Amino acid sequence: MKTFENDNLLAKAIIDGDNQAFKLFFDTYNRPLLGYLLTLTQDRDLAEDIVQMSFVSIWKRRKSLQPFGFKQLLFTTAKNQFIDQYRSTVTRANLYAELTFDAVYDEEEDKEHIQQQIIKLRKIIETLPERCQQILRMTKLEGLSQQEAADYLGISIRTVEAQVRVAYTKIREAFDGDDAMILFLLMGALYQLYVEQDNS
Repeated sequence: MKTFENDNLLAKAIIDGDNQAFKLFFDTYNRPLLGYLLTLTQDRDLAEDIVQMSFVSIWKRRKSLQPFGFKQLLFTTAKNQFIDQYRSTVTRANLYAELTFDAVYDEEEDKEHIQQQIIKLRKIIETLPERCQQILRMTKLEGLSQQEAADYLGISIRTVEAQVRVAYTKIREAFDGDDAMILFLLMGALYQLYVEQDNS
């Protein structure tokens, strides 16, 4: 297999369409990129898919690239792929919540009332401790289990459970213990608080 004195020469060869150079690039950064993505996704199958998509993206765009910074470009491409996957998941979840909302509440005054309740819940969430908000977001909006959230944050499952109890205790007090209503509103409140905020 060919060798290259530095990454810039390797990048130039890839731009020129050198398959062996691209294979060397893949062999060099495949495992580090997978490790990086596993810290983001906590899902090996998804991480491996993003690795493949990222390398394919580099190869397809090679003629328009500059012959330097390929490693950084690869990792940035992978991060953007992860963000796209995350937003797609959130969009599907929010669509489900929106369809449920429309199916249950047909009248405009009902929708207005629910929106007011979502805003109320959002304000309550904003008063929670930062770690508590983070765990609520991960377990309810991003779909992680409590154990997965604990592993990702490097804390015990008991700490996660305690933070969830803190959140629900405060929320239930504000909504008179109406758990069904809380669950119905929670996705909308979290979506407004985090996803729309991230996109603004």
